[in-house]
Amino acid sequence: MNNKYDSLKITVLIIVIFVAGFFIYKNMANRNGSQGGSVINSSTNIKFEKGIWVANGIDQPVLKEVLASTDVSGVFLRYKWKTLNPSAESYDWSMLDTALSAIKTSGKPAKLGIVAGGETPDWVYNSSGIRTLTFKEFPLGGKKNANSFTLRIAVPWDTAYIEDWNTFVQAMASHLHQAGTYDTVITVMINGIARETAETRLPYQKSITNIAGEISTDAPALWTTVGYTPDKVVNAWKAIANNYKNNFPDKSLAVAAITPTQAFPWMTASGEPANTFEETRVNVMQRIVNSCVADFHSQCIAQFNSLTATSGELPVVLDAGRRGATIGWQVQLENQAFPECLKNHTTCDQNAFSAILTNGFKNGSFVEVSPRNVIAYPEAIHAIAESMGN
Repeated sequence: MNNKYDSLKITVLIIVIFVAGFFIYKNMANRNGSQGGSVINSSTNIKFEKGIWVANGIDQPVLKEVLASTDVSGVFLRYKWKTLNPSAESYDWSMLDTALSAIKTSGKPAKLGIVAGGETPDWVYNSSGIRTLTFKEFPLGGKKNANSFTLRIAVPWDTAYIEDWNTFVQAMASHLHQAGTYDTVITVMINGIARETAETRLPYQKSITNIAGEISTDAPALWTTVGYTPDKVVNAWKAIANNYKNNFPDKSLAVAAITPTQAFPWMTASGEPANTFEETRVNVMQRIVNSCVADFHSQCIAQFNSLTATSGELPVVLDAGRRGATIGWQVQLENQAFPECLKNHTTCDQNAFSAILTNGFKNGSFVEVSPRNVIAYPEAIHAIAESMGN
C-alpha cells in the first residue's frame, strides 16, 4: 500500500510540476512576462509596448474615449520641441503633465516622443555654432496634389545643436522624476534628427516639379553646402541616443524607421549626391537601426509607421526583430488619422480595420492606432485586444 501511495504522490507531484512549468513558460514568453500594456524583460525589468496603443495627436489632449477604453493598452504622447521648450532657459510642461496625470490615473502606461526638425524652437536657430537650412518639399512627390511645405532644419551634427537637444532631454527626464510621472512612461522615442514628425529622417527630395508647376528644393545639393556625410548623421544619432540611455536607463528606447529610400538624401559616403539610392552604397536608416540593436540590445524598439492591411512590414524593422529588438507598427495615419466614415457619419467598416490590425500582429508586439480609430472601430479593436488577452 505504501508503495502504491508513494507512486501516487510522485505522479501527482510530476503533474503539478508540469502544469506549473507550463504556466511559468507561458508567462516568460514574449520577453519573459507581461503587465497591462507592456511586456517585461525578466533580466532587466525594462518594459516594452504590447497590444494596441494610441498614437496621440501632436500637442493634442488625450481623448476621454482613449483613457476609458479597456482595449487600449497605452498612449504614445507626442509634442513639439518648441512647445515644451519655448526659450533657452524655460520649459512649459503643462500639456505633458496634464496628459501623463490622466494616463497615470487610468492605469495605462505611456510612451513619449518629441518632434524636432521643423518643430525646433526659434531660440535654437539663434544659438552660436548652429547652422540652419530651409527646404521646400512636396508630399507624395508632388504627384497627387499641389500641397507643399517649408521646413527650417538645424544641421543635426553641429555640436551646439546636439548639446541643446541633449540638455532638453535631460531636463525632461528630471521633470518627470519631480512630477512623479517618470514611472508612468515605459518607452521613450529617440528623437532629435527629424523632418516634421517623430520619425528618424531628414529632407531628401531632389528638385522636382509638382502638379501645380512649383519646384522643390534640391535637398542633396543643399546638404552638400554644410558638408553632409552619412557618417556625420549616424554619429550624431549615436550621441543623441546615448544621452537618452543615460537619462532613461530603465526605459525601452524606440526608433521610428521609414522606407530607407525616403529617409535621408541620396549621398555617397564622401558626401556627393547620387543619382539613385543604390549608387549611395550607404543605407543610413539601416545603420541607425543596427546601432540601436547593437548598443541597446533588448532595450531597443524598432517600428515602422505605415501599416495597412496588405503592407507596412519594413525589412529594416523585421531584421531588428530577428536580432533581439521588440518590433511594432503604426497604422498609416495619412488615411486613418480621421476616418472618412466619421467625417461622413457613415457605418465604419470593422472588418477592414481588423485586417490592418491582424497584419500588424503577425510579427509585431504592438500596433499604434489614431485616437479617432478608437471611436470609429471599437468592435475591431475589442476583438483583437480580447484575442491577445487584454
